[in-house]
Amino acid sequence: MKILAVQSRMGIGDTVIFLPFIKALSKKFNSPISILVKENSKANQYLHQTKYIDKILTLERDNKTNNRHGGFFWYL
Repeated sequence: MKILAVQSRMGIGDTVIFLPFIKALSKKFNSPISILVKENSKANQYLHQTKYIDKILTLERDNKTNNRHGGFFWYL
């Protein structure tokens, strides 16, 4: 089973507060979780070795186009 958790808040602290929820999902479904976070959460820098997180997808904003996102990228 593949699970994607979306963390729509923008800071490091908001992502850290979200971690127990992600861990509980991983434990309940016995599966690593992929997360979609905003680029400024810096999750790819401090969560890349977390055992219960499979992939970190980063939503990047393009400030030139009225704050629309420019796509998402994943980190293994």
